[in-house]
Amino acid sequence: MLVLLYSGLLDNKPSWKYIYIAILVAIVLLQFFSGRSKVKRQADKITDDPDNASIFKQTALQVSETGIYTKDDVVETRYSWNAFIRKEENNAYYLLFINKITAVIIPKRIFKSTAEKESFDHLLSTHLSFDAEIAHFLK
Repeated sequence: MLVLLYSGLLDNKPSWKYIYIAILVAIVLLQFFSGRSKVKRQADKITDDPDNASIFKQTALQVSETGIYTKDDVVETRYSWNAFIRKEENNAYYLLFINKITAVIIPKRIFKSTAEKESFDHLLSTHLSFDAEIAHFLK
């Protein structure tokens, strides 16, 4: 589009300029909506696959001075505090990474009171390394 504008080809027919701009906008919008659609289809494919059912199992979580213990009807896992290399947090979740792509995801809705949440925050600040606490700033 820029080449056409600066070459002067659109000077003779200014209406063509608007056609090219409309085509450019249409292409950008199609890419945007196509990308969202592809992501949704991929997510649906993952969630519909029976081999991925373990992702959605209800998991019991215990947090203590020694670390975090998770258990569902198939798997029991115990993480010591030094297993976590990075902590991230948003309004709904704590994400405690054990490597670059795998995290223990703890929903904040599981805390029944602010005292429970504050106790968990205290355990995190006490037992996680400084590097794990600030790793998301150093990306």
